[in-house]
Amino acid sequence: MSRDMLEMVDVLAREKEVDKSAVFGVLELALASAVKKARFPGEDADVVVSVNRETGDWTAVRRWLIVDDAAGLQQPDREEMFSDITDEYPTLKVGDYIVKPVENINTSGRRFAQDAKQVILQRLRDAEREQVLKEFLERGEKADIIQRLGFSKCRLSLAIPKAENYEGLEWFQHKKIATSYPNILREFLRENNIEADVHVITGSVEVSPGIGLADAIFDIVSSGSTLVSNNLKEVEVVVRSEALLIGYPGMASEKKSILNELLFRIAAVKEAEDKKYVLMNVPKNKLDEIVSVLPGIKSPTIMPLADKDWCSVHTVLDEKRFWNIIGQLKEKGAQGILVLPIEKMVL
Repeated sequence: MSRDMLEMVDVLAREKEVDKSAVFGVLELALASAVKKARFPGEDADVVVSVNRETGDWTAVRRWLIVDDAAGLQQPDREEMFSDITDEYPTLKVGDYIVKPVENINTSGRRFAQDAKQVILQRLRDAEREQVLKEFLERGEKADIIQRLGFSKCRLSLAIPKAENYEGLEWFQHKKIATSYPNILREFLRENNIEADVHVITGSVEVSPGIGLADAIFDIVSSGSTLVSNNLKEVEVVVRSEALLIGYPGMASEKKSILNELLFRIAAVKEAEDKKYVLMNVPKNKLDEIVSVLPGIKSPTIMPLADKDWCSVHTVLDEKRFWNIIGQLKEKGAQGILVLPIEKMVL
């Protein structure tokens, strides 16, 4: 099992072209997720797995964050109040973790393997995207923004343990910050006159404060769920980002023709967003009234039906506008209204 795991890490790192440490990080997250489902079903347990990079052996622990009594338990499966643990753990303080090994883990079951595989595939896709972004940002190269694509919005942010009292950037003075984006972080710290120890790691940055490697992290944040699951809170947004189509200045003409074709296809997909193809049966004596309230891209298509007193009206509508006029269409006699999705639309 241990040798198989090391071989798997080597293969995935080569195939996905990501740093081996990132693959180890993904593997640890996947095993932690599988252990959590296998040993603590129905609980939001904070499970951390550590894989030995030399032998492939791994261990799992469950953690409970010690919180101040005044704050109360916000996550009962992951926290313990300070007053409840002082007798058993007299040396621990608020912000520390109670850590207990997880034993008797059945890793031979099919369900365990499936749970781990699912997380590995998803997190490797994330790691690939982060690697591309990291390499471009870290090189500091220049590029023209050709088009903002409007999805995959995220941000590069500083995050600290939830139990910490944060009052401003001075909190980071002389702190150790873990990140995969050291150049961007150092520039931000320099601009704000903050002296901090930047600890560069690749993959699973969010676990660093919990295992004592750092006081804070600087990493990509999207929904924030990863921060929450690691008892962290976002305190400073440094860079906001979204998916962009970029190109180097002075692009060759043959590449520009390829780019134009790509832009054409992107436009067709984006134009179809939130658009619906609407069909309805309409009495002919109400046709003019119904057409007058249809805000389609052009005049609708009108087709005859077997009943000579009725016709079928086809048009394209914005989904939000459709719901505003559905009542008017029914009042004016429209029946059998069908609403279909549109994959692409070329204007």
